[in-house]
Amino acid sequence: MRIAIATKDGRTVCSSHFGDADYYLIYNITESQAVEISKVENISPEEKMHADPEKAKGVGQIMRSQGVECAVCKVFGPNIRRVAKLFVPVLTNEESIDKVIATLQQTLDPLEALVGLGNKAFKLDDQTDLDINTVD
Repeated sequence: MRIAIATKDGRTVCSSHFGDADYYLIYNITESQAVEISKVENISPEEKMHADPEKAKGVGQIMRSQGVECAVCKVFGPNIRRVAKLFVPVLTNEESIDKVIATLQQTLDPLEALVGLGNKAFKLDDQTDLDINTVD
């Protein structure tokens, strides 16, 4: 599975909105290994207003160009409804990217079941899926 992890420092998960990350670490993950493919700079446009659709479009283009199926961050804003059509938003409270990857490796089956649905997010910490219309 191809995933993106939002980060500002390369070691911890970004604590602000997914679209506010400085970089996205792109990984190919299987149950037995995780390989970092690239570190992609977030070049999406700055928001002109909260939940700016142009921001979602820019982030979506970055994720699409990398073949991302799931994207991890601590917070997704209202644009979650737009980007969920492109990838599964994965919410976590964990700071350590290494720990997030280890947990992802153990939860690939439920994540893969959500890919392509366009209306679900996934809470990594308790391994449950959410309808995006209930996520704030």
